Amino acid sequence: MITRPRRMEYHLFDSSTSRPSPRYLDYYEETDSPLTRHRHEDPRSERSWNYQQAFPHTRRFVPPFQEGLTTSSDSLEYNDNENIPTKTAIDSLKLNVYSSFIRSASSTLIKLAIISTVLILMFPPSLPAEAFANKITTAYDDRPKRRGPTPTDLGVAIRQDLVGDEYRGLKHCGIAPNCFCSTDALEDDPDHSIPPWHWPRDKDMKQEEAFELLYQLISKEYIPGQGNIDGGGFEVKKYDPKLGYLYVQFESLKNGYIDDVEFAYISPITSSASSMNDDSSWNTIQVRSSSRVGYLDYGVNAKRLNFIAQLLQKRGWDAPGVDLQTHYRYKEENNL
Repeated sequence: MITRPRRMEYHLFDSSTSRPSPRYLDYYEETDSPLTRHRHEDPRSERSWNYQQAFPHTRRFVPPFQEGLTTSSDSLEYNDNENIPTKTAIDSLKLNVYSSFIRSASSTLIKLAIISTVLILMFPPSLPAEAFANKITTAYDDRPKRRGPTPTDLGVAIRQDLVGDEYRGLKHCGIAPNCFCSTDALEDDPDHSIPPWHWPRDKDMKQEEAFELLYQLISKEYIPGQGNIDGGGFEVKKYDPKLGYLYVQFESLKNGYIDDVEFAYISPITSSASSMNDDSSWNTIQVRSSSRVGYLDYGVNAKRLNFIAQLLQKRGWDAPGVDLQTHYRYKEENNL
């Protein structure tokens, strides 16, 4: 008579170690007789059971599953003549063990996915980003960039001042000393407010011509890297001379910080074509330059606006730029 050893292996998910824990069901099978010995071993607890001795008066056996993984079907049926599990019961045990493991693993994967999503939202990774085509060097192309999220409320819109009055203007600056805007009222925000720019009245220049000149001047005469800023280049993102709007993005060289710069013509709501010549704002361009990332800009926005303003002043424009003597808080916090 031949005795053949048999071992059934299954795994249970161990919550204490966060990994599957092996279990074995050892027994011997003789070709001409029923199963003669059945023993279940638990290697973690070093315990074993001889179920013919432990359960002499029962025909059903519940294996020692971990708490939380047992189900009503996790029991084995025994032969009528011997207190041993049948082949069908062993197959059922395999199926139930695998099902319990899959349920536990799926629950763990779902929890990990939720935690990963929350962490990504809280701490967005620094992704590689290509600099603009007119960057001054390619030495830092392989360095991760921090462009920051693109603002969703740029452009001319109806906004509110500190007392709740509405006005048409560009996005107002926050509290950080890294932004300047000419539509922010001087009495409301003296730290960020700058004067608007005016094209020459005596040259009979219209709005479209003024924005065409501004576009050509920035595109052809602005120098990336001037003043040790904007080494990553710049790019015009939106240009509409009829509407009177120009939007340009400037990028730092090493870290890829993006600054948003806007130029806009804002006509008074009550003005008409016949009274346009009497309106003092008919040749006015509103200006805004702001950093996306960080609290300080170390003088970047002021240097950029002053460089463009000087180019316009050579062409007869009234473009004051940023005066550090009147913006002492900006100068002090940025250590200028």
